[in-house]
Formats: sequence, C-alpha cells, structure tokens
Amino acid sequence: MALVNARAQVERGVAASKNGLAAARSGDTATADTDFNTARVALVSARHHLESPMARVGLVVPVLAQHITTIHDLTNAAAKVVDAAERTTSHADLQAFRAEGGRVDVAKMVALRTQVVVADTAITEVRLALDAAGGPWLVPPLTNRMASLRVQVDDAARSTADVRRILDVVPAMLGANGPRRYLLVTPTPAEARGSGGVIGNYGEITADNGVFALVRFGRNSELNLNGTPGGLRYLQAPADYVARYTRFGAAILWQNVNMSPDFAASAEAMAGLYPQSGGRPVDGVISVDPIALASFLQLLGPVSVPSWPVPITADTAAKTLMLDAYVVKGGGTQDRYTLLADVAQTVWKKLTVASLPNPKSLASTLGPAVKGRHLQIWMRGRSEQQYLSSIGLAGDVPAVTGDSLGVVVNNGSGGKIEWFLQRSLTYNAVMDPSTGTVASTATVTLSNNAPSVGLPDYIIENLVPGEHLGKGTSRMYVSLYSPLALMGATVDGAAIALTRETELGRNVYSGWVTIPSKGRVVVKVQLSGAIVAGKQHYRLDVFHQPLVSPDTLDVTVRGSDGQALVAASGLSMIDGTLTGHGVDNSRNTFQASFG
Repeated sequence: MALVNARAQVERGVAASKNGLAAARSGDTATADTDFNTARVALVSARHHLESPMARVGLVVPVLAQHITTIHDLTNAAAKVVDAAERTTSHADLQAFRAEGGRVDVAKMVALRTQVVVADTAITEVRLALDAAGGPWLVPPLTNRMASLRVQVDDAARSTADVRRILDVVPAMLGANGPRRYLLVTPTPAEARGSGGVIGNYGEITADNGVFALVRFGRNSELNLNGTPGGLRYLQAPADYVARYTRFGAAILWQNVNMSPDFAASAEAMAGLYPQSGGRPVDGVISVDPIALASFLQLLGPVSVPSWPVPITADTAAKTLMLDAYVVKGGGTQDRYTLLADVAQTVWKKLTVASLPNPKSLASTLGPAVKGRHLQIWMRGRSEQQYLSSIGLAGDVPAVTGDSLGVVVNNGSGGKIEWFLQRSLTYNAVMDPSTGTVASTATVTLSNNAPSVGLPDYIIENLVPGEHLGKGTSRMYVSLYSPLALMGATVDGAAIALTRETELGRNVYSGWVTIPSKGRVVVKVQLSGAIVAGKQHYRLDVFHQPLVSPDTLDVTVRGSDGQALVAASGLSMIDGTLTGHGVDNSRNTFQASFG
C-alpha cells in the first residue's frame, strides 16, 4: 500500500515537473513556478509514504528492500531538484533579461546565478543517487525508469550549465563589474570585405551597470584622419593578420581593416587602431550591417527619419541603405551620410525606450542575422569571447579539424557592386582511406548581375584612380582557404598563377578577377594533401563571409578505387557518392566514414 500510494504521487510529480520544464523553456516562468510547486509537493508526499511504518516493514524483506531503498533515494533526490527548480524559476524574472528603456537589471541576473548553482548541485545529487542505485535484484520496470531518468537528468544538467555560462559572462559585458566601452561599426556588404563590408560609419557604446548609451557616432573618414598620422600607426592583431593585410593599408585605411574573413582578428585590429584614430580604448567591437539592422526593425517596427521620404521597414532597410540611398542621395554626399546617421541613431533611440521580448524570442528574430554573420561581436575578455564563439556571435573562423574550404572576395573597385554578386560553390573531394590523402576540386562561379547603365557611378563604376574597366564591371580579390596544397588553377579554363600565403591555420591562394557587367567567371582550383582527421574519417568545414546574397553550395565526397562510404552528417548517398547541398551564408560541416 505504501508503494502504491508513493507511485501515484511520484507519477503526479513527474508529470508536473515535465510541464514545468516545458513552461520554463518557453519563457513562461509563472506557469513553471506553479508546476514545480505541484511537483515538489507530490514528491515530498511520495517520500513520506516511503518512510511510513508500512514501508519500513518491507526493508527487512530481501529484494523488496533494495527496491524500496532505491525508490526512496531517487525520490528524495528528485524532490530536491524540483525544489531547486521552483526557487530558480521564482527568481527567474525574465524582465531581468529584457532591455527596458535602455537598461538591463544586472543585479537580478547576478542573484539568479546563485539559484542556478543550487539547482546544479541538486542535479549532481540525483546523478550520484543514480550511480549508487542498482543491483542484480532490481526489476526491469524500475531499471527502465532509472535509465529514462538518467537521460532527463543529463538534459537538465546541460541546461543549467548553459544558463551558468550565460550568467558567468553576460553581466560583466553589461557593465556589472564596472563601465564598459564598445566600438560600433556599420559595414555594408554591398562593397565586400572578408568579415563584413566596407565600414562606413562608427560609434561608441557605453554600458554601465546595465545602462547603455550611444556617446559618439561618425564617419570612417574621421578615423582615417584623426589621431596618430596614418604612417605612424601600427596593427595590434594576430601575426598572420598583420603579415597578410599590412600591404593593403589596414593600419591606415579603416575601409580595409576587415579584409580578413575572421571577424575576431579584424575586430582585434580595430580595437588596437581605434585609440590611434582619435578614439578611446574599448573592451569590444560590435558589427551591425544593414541586414542585421533589418532584423532589429522586426522587433522595433518601422523608423521614420527626416532625410528619407518614407518609413524604413524591416523589409526595405537593406535595399534602402545598400542601394537606394546611393541612387537618391549620391555616393559621397553629405545627404547620404546624414541619412545613415539618422537611421542608426533613430534605431538606437528606439532600442533604448523599447521593451524587447524575452531572450528566446529575441534569439529567434535575430538568429538569421547571426547565422549569416551580419551581427558579430568581439570581446577582449577571453571567457566572454569563448562564450560568443559558442553561440555563433563571434564571427570567428573555426580551427582546422580535417578538410576545410573558404572562399573570400574583397571588393577592388571601390563601388557598391557586390549588391549584384551571386556566388555558387562546388567542392568535389576524393579520399584514399589507406593514406588519408584527399584530392579535390573547388569550383567557384562568380556572377555579376550589375547593369552597365542606369545607376550612379558610385555603385557600378571602378573608382580606383587610373583604372578604367567600364561601368558595371566588377573587380575583386578572390582568396581560397584550404589546408591542402595547390595543384593548379584556372579562370574560365585558362591557367592562372595564384599567390600562396598562410592565415588561420590554412593555405590561402589568391588572385585578382574581373567580371564584366551581366557576366560571370568560373574559378577552378585543384588541391591535394593529407587531412588531419585520420585515414578512415573525412570531415569538411565550409565557412562563408557575410554577403548580400547567400552562397549556393554543392559538396560531393567519394572514396578512391571504390572504397565503401557511410554517410555520417550533412551528406546523402547517391550512386556510391556522398552528396550535400545547401544555401547558406554561415558555416557548413560535412562528415563521412569509410566502412
């Protein structure tokens, strides 16, 4: 009777705790708090039944005793977890994570961390109870329930670990431990750069105990001309960045400081250059391009500025700022600069007075911009940067763990012609599992859909002095990143010599490419070498730079001499060849094994 009564309460507690967990994950902490309270009461009642005189009689009965003890210990541990969950959700006022009037209540975030630690400790106790429970006499219904509980506990442990990571770093980023200062840059992918687009405007953001302010906003020309004279500036950045981009004037021209595809490296260089350019030392760099700005307008609604005739919406922001503004206002005119400043500052003002949604809804809205690297953040603090990298906000290029491909274009004409760029990437790899050697072909199709007439020169003309390529012609510096050795390269079938450098743990093969108006160019590169991943496994990471239009990507993998392949991730078997497809602008990973 004790066991029957306990079981009813345990079942009630399990159901309520599952409902509470679902409510908590959806952001409904009020419902979660109620459900967890119900679960706690039920599990405490179950524990009392198991500690009753009737149940204690069973402790002298062999086999039955082991079951009663196991159920009692696990129920007791589970009750502590649910109690901790109830206290956590009662403190987890999601308003603490929402920006209200330009302020986040970091004190509540710090207090919540204490409760999460308590919950984490309780979960550890359940894990220990599960490890201690068991034995050859336990019947399958109980062992099956224990296995199911182990899965749920492991899932809960991951959740609390994720929350602890957030609460370990985010309050400090918001100025909980002292004022923070961040450099804001607003690149435009219509003039492509490796980790964004040419930087047209900049700003300074301060964060002090959760209160934000935009204290400065200006043009890139100010950074080029102010502070230390350009020839005396120096780059503070990773050695491979300095070696590769010094010749492009990265220390002198802010327009070229983000040519690297690795935003972390580019941002470190910006943070070092900003004090040399008339600014103050910063704790991090935030990059927001017009595509990311459009995502913010999904949250804030349209903005109206005196320098533009109609409201700018989430649907029109990217085109307005990357194309229409140049058509209506002209390229280097003060009117266009005024428009950019008006939009940026108006959006900021709306952010500081808006009530933003809870973190889950915010992440859902901004997710595509983060995935496409249109919103990127770098922090000087190591733990903060590692956290940003783990959630995809850092814009960093992953370390080489096998085969790797990255195709990066940097605008070489000065116009905004990458608004019309479309890229198609194809990668065919053949691996010999007996040696771990890979032979591959990377084919890059660059289509320039720009017209030769009808648009201002600032968009479709080559603005580099002394070079006359014809309106609508695109000239770009194309770089292919790979750990493999270059065996040969062609452009539209004609052999071309590419320069070889190293960056980000990879070989980089580069050359200049010119594409006429409404034309396309096909760059084909042959590669070969042994990969790090091992002889029996193949892994390919493909990283993409932020562009107006996402890449199309096709990948095929096969074994040499017909070795059998087994798809592991991202690939499908078609006639003995593993094939993957996608349209993406962030990162793709493909894995295969030889059977």
